[in-house]
Amino acid sequence: MDMQSERCLSSRSTAFTVHRDRRRNILLALLIAATAVVAIPFVTAHIASVQIVGAIWFGICAHAVWRRLERAAERQPIVTIDADGILDTRVLPRRIDWWEIEFFYPVDAARSRVVELRLRHPHRTLADAPWHVRLGLDWHREYDLPDICVSLLLLDATVPDTVEAIRRYAPYLAPRLHGDARQATSLPVRAPSKL
Repeated sequence: MDMQSERCLSSRSTAFTVHRDRRRNILLALLIAATAVVAIPFVTAHIASVQIVGAIWFGICAHAVWRRLERAAERQPIVTIDADGILDTRVLPRRIDWWEIEFFYPVDAARSRVVELRLRHPHRTLADAPWHVRLGLDWHREYDLPDICVSLLLLDATVPDTVEAIRRYAPYLAPRLHGDARQATSLPVRAPSKL
């Protein structure tokens, strides 16, 4: 085996991977199925338009339950953080290299379920992303909004775990945690009001 493939195998074995949380996805599917019960009185009504609305509601709920159960059964990693960068399969089909990331926004580990990042060249990095990911890239910068949000809501990792993985592979980019003893606390600065 050559040196390049050995390095690739070793980096994959030590990568921080995040999978879908099976329990949370099944609970969400049950909640959606419970809301489908609302469609029963509509489907059994005597007016055709009300029956159609009930059938559409029931179909939407059935589709959403099916998608949640499919996602609960998935076993491949959704987010991978390793020495090469971050791969979020929901956002991009390719890895975002560390050099493409300008900085991470500070996160509150106790309340946040999202790790937000700013890209150096968002149009180039997100060229292969779906249209809804690229939507609004031009005005994100004006309002200091992140270019990409890595949501951990229905995944099996926490924000502190993810921040530690980022610190391990790219310590110069690691997001600051609110209340983190390793970071110097700065005083909040209030911008003057435009009103």
